[in-house]
Amino acid sequence: MDRKVWEYAYILQAVSAYADLGEKSRGLCFGSGKELLPAIFAKRGCSIVATDFVPEVSDKGWETRAVDDLFHPGYIDRETFDHRVSFRNMDMNAIDPDLKDFDFLWSTGSLEHIGGYDKGLQFVENAMACLRPGGIAVHTTEFTISSETKGRDHPDLSFYCRQDIEALAMRLLNAGHLIVLNFDRGDTPADMHVDVAPYHSGQTLAAHFQTHVITSIGLIIQKDAMRS
Repeated sequence: MDRKVWEYAYILQAVSAYADLGEKSRGLCFGSGKELLPAIFAKRGCSIVATDFVPEVSDKGWETRAVDDLFHPGYIDRETFDHRVSFRNMDMNAIDPDLKDFDFLWSTGSLEHIGGYDKGLQFVENAMACLRPGGIAVHTTEFTISSETKGRDHPDLSFYCRQDIEALAMRLLNAGHLIVLNFDRGDTPADMHVDVAPYHSGQTLAAHFQTHVITSIGLIIQKDAMRS
C-alpha cells in the first residue's frame, strides 16, 4: 500500500528480469536520495554509480550528500559496499558525458522534480546514451489517471498523462529502442482507493491532488533493441 515501496519493487523486479546481474554488471542510479537500491544491487554483485544533485543550500533533506548516505547495513556489509558503490554530484539535466556502457540504469520518482514537464521527458531520452546496446533503463514517475491528455507542468513537481507517455514511447521507438506500455490501473480495493488530504503516507497507491488523481507509472526501456 506504499507507493514508494511499489516503485522500489517495480525497479528491482524489472532489473532482475531483464538485465544481467553479477560481478561484471554495472548500474547507474539517478536522483539516488537515500534509497536502498544501490546497496541491494551491490549486494547482488553489481558495481553501482549513484548520482544526485546536491545544491549548496537545501531544506529538502532527501539528497545524497555523500556515499555514506547510501549505506544500509541491514542489506550489505561495509567492505563490499565501499568496493562496489560510488557517488557523484550531478544534475539530471546535464548528464556527465563519461557515464557510458552501463548494463542498467534507473530513477525512482525523480524525473518529475528536475525543473518542469519537458525536462523530465527529455531526461529519459538523454539517459539512454549511458547504456550499452541492449542495456535496460527503468524509471518511475508521477502519473495522472484522471486525464489522458492533461498533466501538470511545474518546476518542483510535474506529473504526466497517457498522451505524454505515448508520445515519449514513440520517440524512443523511432530512436531504435524498445518500450512496451501498460496503463492498467488494476481493480483491487487497494488499486481503486484514492487518498485525500491530509494524506496517509505509506498507506495508499493513489491520491487526489488539485484536479487530478495521481499514482506512479513505471517504464522499462531496452536500448537499441529495435535496431537488432
